[in-house]
Amino acid sequence: MLAQASIHDFLSSTIAVARLSQMDDNALCLEDQLMIRAAMILAAESKLFPDREFQTLFGITRTSLREIISVWPNVEMTAVTTQCSVLNSLTHLAGYPHHQSVYVEAALGIDAAGLIALYRRVAPILGKRGDGDHYGAFLV
Repeated sequence: MLAQASIHDFLSSTIAVARLSQMDDNALCLEDQLMIRAAMILAAESKLFPDREFQTLFGITRTSLREIISVWPNVEMTAVTTQCSVLNSLTHLAGYPHHQSVYVEAALGIDAAGLIALYRRVAPILGKRGDGDHYGAFLV
């Protein structure tokens, strides 16, 4: 599995030096952008999602997710590949890798409730609803 420290260290050091600026309603703050990127990296690079299930779970290939990561946040926010990359990473990290919540929280520094809260903030920016009340309601 991906080293827990690598994503957490990246987030900690980047957020520590970043100053969050005031954003308009259609933009993500820097902290959210960094957390989304870290979640996508964890989803793409860890063994939490087996290759045989990845495309079924995410609606895109692991390669497509890596392509979004490489240009994030400079993406077309309402493109299907972006929606699947961002929203399915957050959703599946919050609810799918059974018995892996401790690992996910250690790697990202955020628990499942925090991932769902982030999903609720970003979904409208991506052109999706963010008002579901259970795991299945958040699947793209």
